Amino acid sequence: MTDPPSPIRPQPLELSSSRESVRFFHEQVLDNLYDGVYFVDAERRIIYWNKGAEQLTGYSPTEAVGRYCFDNFLMHVDDEGCALCVGHCPLAATLADGQRRGAEIYLRHKLGHRVPVSVRIAPITDSTDRVIGAVEVFSDISAKKKVERRAGELETLAFCDALTGVANRRYVELEARQAMQEVAEFGRSVGLLLIDVDHFKKLHIPRLSRCSAMRSSALDVQSWRREALLRIPASAADTVSSSSASYMDASRPP
Repeated sequence: MTDPPSPIRPQPLELSSSRESVRFFHEQVLDNLYDGVYFVDAERRIIYWNKGAEQLTGYSPTEAVGRYCFDNFLMHVDDEGCALCVGHCPLAATLADGQRRGAEIYLRHKLGHRVPVSVRIAPITDSTDRVIGAVEVFSDISAKKKVERRAGELETLAFCDALTGVANRRYVELEARQAMQEVAEFGRSVGLLLIDVDHFKKLHIPRLSRCSAMRSSALDVQSWRREALLRIPASAADTVSSSSASYMDASRPP
């Protein structure tokens, strides 16, 4: 009777113990990631740039390695368009305090277009825990941003009047229900202030001008709508009345 076959065991990867072989292995791993990865030293000089970073930015390792990240060739900006490399750089902050960070920002591709990315930054320390550099990993989130924009558009269609841009009845009912839930759960008081323009269609102004007037009025209402509609304490009736009178005075023609 023959002996049962021995179980198959995975063979350990044969690597030379030399630093060059280990470094080559690490670079091969990093170059096969979809994410962009780059290292900087304590002076914010780029010392490594993987293929993922090249694909996401258009800049090759030859073009990136040796440059300083504050050269701003990627022109990192936030959602408001504020430049991050000038005083608000998360990588510089990590080098300063050794804390990990993450953010969603935009970089400029070599061809000139913006690419939304999610960045994660971690410090690199020596044996004494002194920060000697940092690593930044970034991923393309274009698909996510597209979904967010579409969701915002659908929300606007669902809850805003197409003519004036002000919240419609569906939105008011939703906010009112949420306010009543706060009343029931937390004992909070809310006030409701409803504003309408009587006989607006009878105003003797062209339709386009009427639409513009409605939009202008809607902007005034939107600027304080949540405060006045749901966040005024019902117990302070004079506050509701004061807000109503203030708006009426501001809306009254000279």
